[in-house]
Amino acid sequence: MPVHSMMTPLFAFIQVGHELYVISMWLAGIATVVTLPIAFIFCWRSFQPDYMKSLPIYLFVSGLTEILALLFEKYAGFIYWLFTLFETIYFSYFFYLLFSGYSRRVLLYVVDIVFILLSVIGVIALPRGYNIALAMLFESALLVVCSIIYYRNILNTRQIIYTARDPSFFMVTGIFFYFLIQIPVTG
Repeated sequence: MPVHSMMTPLFAFIQVGHELYVISMWLAGIATVVTLPIAFIFCWRSFQPDYMKSLPIYLFVSGLTEILALLFEKYAGFIYWLFTLFETIYFSYFFYLLFSGYSRRVLLYVVDIVFILLSVIGVIALPRGYNIALAMLFESALLVVCSIIYYRNILNTRQIIYTARDPSFFMVTGIFFYFLIQIPVTG
């Protein structure tokens, strides 16, 4: 059997994966546009925790990133790389606010600094395209681990936590599933 006929299913699988990625990017853009006005109304209420008040900023930067990537298609990879840095720092700060304990917070800072250094080295040393994939893969792994630590903290607490009333639970669950799915897509 010729090699090219064996590779055809692989190429079809890769093409389907790319189409799913494009669809997911469109859905992410639509979700940002729909969520931003709701976030402005809901997140800045006086009874909301501090971490909720910064969510509209994240959504605004996310939407701006998509617009800039469309306008400056030649620099889209670099724009997405900058957004990945912003996103990692933003969600790290979110987890920093959720985590208790000095050692976890210091570890989060150290991992963020290593992430930024590796990302900058990746932009300088790696070919175009691989640098953003490496940054997104590392970001996804970091945020999935932070989500698992958050769930572990919930399970280990002695007090009763009403997750249905806790916005952080839903935010962490969204972060967990989104970035867990991103690992095989970007890896």
